[in-house]
Amino acid sequence: MADIIGLMKFFKKNKINSDTSFTFTSADTDTSIYLYDNIRSTKVYSVGSDDLTPEVFIFEFGSAITVDNIFIDNHNIKSGKIEYWNGAAYVDFSTPIAWSNNSDTTNYYDFTQVSTLKLKLTMDTTMVVDAEKFVGELRFLEEIGTVETNPAEFNHDYVQTAATYSRANGGSTYISFGEKFMATILFSDASTNDMTLFRSLRDLNE
Repeated sequence: MADIIGLMKFFKKNKINSDTSFTFTSADTDTSIYLYDNIRSTKVYSVGSDDLTPEVFIFEFGSAITVDNIFIDNHNIKSGKIEYWNGAAYVDFSTPIAWSNNSDTTNYYDFTQVSTLKLKLTMDTTMVVDAEKFVGELRFLEEIGTVETNPAEFNHDYVQTAATYSRANGGSTYISFGEKFMATILFSDASTNDMTLFRSLRDLNE
């Protein structure tokens, strides 16, 4: 993932996954997969919420996670905040994540790295008054490294996996198994530090 206004960053996998324990104020926890399915159009919605009723998402992990970046996409939060558990209470990150009169549907934050067992997203109000609160994608991330020089070329594609089956009546059935984003990134005259970073990415085997 690239930093929105700076140099390209690389991260470990999203800390939110099927092993995470989800507690939502009103949203259906069965839809929690939408937060980490890499499909921004699928969203987790509150149920019966309004601007007087905060919707709180709590994420609990079986063991402590390390996080220093958060990406939240396709949301309608006008006011709210994200906090982490310090062992005694929910507290702000070194750079607090808080919305007030927000109009952006995508946000990216970086802060001093923390280790925590729980994270909490509080959604107080929405951009449209009294609308259901929703989030499409949420990523709690641990940075691996940032390049010293951005790539010279970045070529991407959306590769679709599909199959066609013949039917007894002479027709056929086409089944799409979804798309996957793929990219080829070319670095020209990469620095020694960047080469060290690239080797560490290779050695992760992920």
